[in-house]
Amino acid sequence: MKKLAVVFLGVTMGALAQTGRITGTVTDDSGAAVAGAAVRASLRSSVSPGVTGPGGAPPFFPFPPVAASTATGGFEIDNLPAGKYTLCVEKPESTLLDPCLWTVPVTLDVKAGATASGVSVVMSQGVELSIRVQDGQGLLANAAADDVRVGTSYGRSTFIPAMVYARDATGKTMKLVVPPGLPLNLKVTSASFTLADAKGNALGAGGQIPVAGPPAAAAGIAAPVGGPPAITVQVTGTVGKP
Repeated sequence: MKKLAVVFLGVTMGALAQTGRITGTVTDDSGAAVAGAAVRASLRSSVSPGVTGPGGAPPFFPFPPVAASTATGGFEIDNLPAGKYTLCVEKPESTLLDPCLWTVPVTLDVKAGATASGVSVVMSQGVELSIRVQDGQGLLANAAADDVRVGTSYGRSTFIPAMVYARDATGKTMKLVVPPGLPLNLKVTSASFTLADAKGNALGAGGQIPVAGPPAAAAGIAAPVGGPPAITVQVTGTVGKP
């Protein structure tokens, strides 16, 4: 038993020696510290044995290492296998943009037994789009599942979803934070319901609503939480039914 314990300890210490860490700060584009942001380190490639799969590709990590930034914006992520990482940062209750979705994210090398320190991650300020999914017939509330999805895509991002922040008897209100001044198409999809835009024009599978990028939140496209929705999608019926 003692021999097994010694061997296990040796393997554990050897594995820890192969890891590194990242320390740094998160700020917005004015230079102010961002507290409470979730910083995720996504492995892109590694030379460590057993870390990468066939062809050197990293394995699928459903839960990449994550750390919350402190009151001064500082963060620290430990026990990372040596390799190249991309840092994604999000703060859902704010209008700050995740650099992995909207800009060029920070990419860096982590070496075994070393610290990549002084890393600076900047989150740009965005503006908030408010989207109202109007459901006068109460179809969403009575359905087994609400699969009406609204979102957009940009660059290499396949789909950036709008998040639901309020529901009532006549529909739901969603929000999507986007860069100011950037023209986008909102993608509206549902396999269960027929949809229309605010004017009653039918939105087929993969329907899109063009949105001209506002220069600022006050331009009328972006509405504050609780304010009048800027974009309306109507649920007009269920697929295959009148």
